[in-house]
Amino acid sequence: MMTYLTVKVDSGLLETISQYAQSKGKTVADLIEAQLRKLVDMQESKASDKPVSSRLRGVVKLPKDFDYKKALENRNV
Repeated sequence: MMTYLTVKVDSGLLETISQYAQSKGKTVADLIEAQLRKLVDMQESKASDKPVSSRLRGVVKLPKDFDYKKALENRNV
């Protein structure tokens, strides 16, 4: 479903964007939609590009006196 959006921009910028869009065979609305999609895709890919350890940071609460070096030494390998 398509819907309308009203955007205020500087008239000089609109003229430049309109000329650019016309040179590419697109409308200003096409350009804006494409850029918004790129923005959303970029945000989603940034979140998925992070290592699992970064995304899980803060999920597990450890005691203040937890010694990770000792835990690594005592692990069953």
